[in-house]
Amino acid sequence: MLFRSIGIFVLQPTVTIAQAGERTAKENSDEDQAKQEALSALTLMHGNQISKLYREKISTLQKSVGLTSEAKAVATFGSIAQATPGAPQERKLLFSQRTERLPLLFDDVKAEFYSFVFLATYPAGTFQEEVYMIKEKTEWKVAAINLRSTF
Repeated sequence: MLFRSIGIFVLQPTVTIAQAGERTAKENSDEDQAKQEALSALTLMHGNQISKLYREKISTLQKSVGLTSEAKAVATFGSIAQATPGAPQERKLLFSQRTERLPLLFDDVKAEFYSFVFLATYPAGTFQEEVYMIKEKTEWKVAAINLRSTF
């Protein structure tokens, strides 16, 4: 199942429901770690701690191709942080997937990626938060974050 929308994508799941019971403890641990780092990055972003987000959570990959400076990170995430300040009233995980490639974002890079899609409610509205994580050495770092208003 492949979903498309303007400007973003959701990848086809690599683990079917029948295969879910066959996951190893390492796979479960990796997903849990990646998810916790994704949530930590969202907390920093919505808390307007963008400099800390950039220094501690943004991947080397993203720093080399997009957010090449802290100033670019502030410019990119600043308006999001102002529109959705603080913790959400509610956040639930809609989708998670492990993959070796992120088409459209880093198609030429083969690595360990996790994609997470959350539905979060803020005073300003309900948003779909998409966080793409990459494993660099032994740590999960943010490859990309996208926030879209839902209708």
